[in-house]
Amino acid sequence: MPISVEISERTICELLQRFKSELTFQAQDHNERDSNQRIDTVQDPGSAGGSGGGDANPSARLELERLAVEKLKLELELKNASVRELELRYQLNQQARQAQPLPERNERTLPEKPTEMPAAEWIDMCRTTAAEVASLNGSARLLLHDLLKEVRSKVPDSAKWATSVTEKYPPGAQFSFSDLSAVFDEFLETFDPKAKRKQANQQSWSTVAKRARVATAATDTANRGGPASASGRPPRSGSVWVPPKEVFDAAQNDPSGASDTRNPLKRGEFLTNLEKLNWMLQSKCFRCAEVGHKASKCPTKKGTQAPAQPA
Repeated sequence: MPISVEISERTICELLQRFKSELTFQAQDHNERDSNQRIDTVQDPGSAGGSGGGDANPSARLELERLAVEKLKLELELKNASVRELELRYQLNQQARQAQPLPERNERTLPEKPTEMPAAEWIDMCRTTAAEVASLNGSARLLLHDLLKEVRSKVPDSAKWATSVTEKYPPGAQFSFSDLSAVFDEFLETFDPKAKRKQANQQSWSTVAKRARVATAATDTANRGGPASASGRPPRSGSVWVPPKEVFDAAQNDPSGASDTRNPLKRGEFLTNLEKLNWMLQSKCFRCAEVGHKASKCPTKKGTQAPAQPA
């Protein structure tokens, strides 16, 4: 497989010049040695034979030298051919780069415009799509059947729910994967304890928020100088707290609070933190069960007696 090699023109010229100079040097060296040998042969024809170690056949030696020169010429031609091959590869690479320029970085290729579809082909495509949808709906119904079967066998008290789902989606009705997802969500909400607990928490928090809004509205009404709140909650800022009517009447009729069944201290019960908070919100002391001060400012805590209630 050919390998694409990119070589500049300067490199190619340098290679050619080097090969030519090498060939010229070798040819000059060969000619000089040949002329020297001929001069020696003419001056002393018997030196080669008299020495006993020279070449006995000068023509054979000349033939070998001629073959060596031919060999050098062939090697040079081979090198020139290699250089020409590199030149051709370089030209081909340049032509290919000019014919197929690289796309710009920000260039966006627009999609081809859709061709008009024949009516018959469009109808066939619609029929194929409808068949695929029908097969998917059939798969969804099979999954629903498997789901109801698993629910009936493994989940207690689920027969009624499975029957209702079967009645909701009868065999002849259309059923898709979205319906299957809705059935699965309904199953989780009905039988999953975590889902039940989450729903209960949401309901409880909504109830707490509703009560807090009602209590806040009542407190704001009391702070604005309107009627006191039903729970007897004291105002948030510097207004004088007015106790509820039933608390005020009970304090007038029974100053000792012995008949107040709402006071857990009179029943000898242990107060929880929530009950303490409730009494504190009503500004009723949970130490002496008196109205008008809190436990932190109760006189009995300091060893003094509580002030007498007005008759």
